[in-house]
Amino acid sequence: MVVVDPSGLPIASSAPGPTTMAATAMASLTLSAANRVTTNLGLPKPTDVLIEAGDATVVVQCLGGGFTLSAVFG
Repeated sequence: MVVVDPSGLPIASSAPGPTTMAATAMASLTLSAANRVTTNLGLPKPTDVLIEAGDATVVVQCLGGGFTLSAVFG
């Protein structure tokens, strides 16, 4: 689990390391892309994004103020 600041940098992490740094930047981009998709479809901005990848689930959730939470569940 990682809390990400508005610039895409981790500010709290349960698993620090280089993989976490890359994943936090991508989490911010994921939420940004989801915002563009819903805007183009005339829908409200999403509050979270769910990614299912095999047996894993990735959740990226907007915390407000540009902060996000990213978590991976097995």
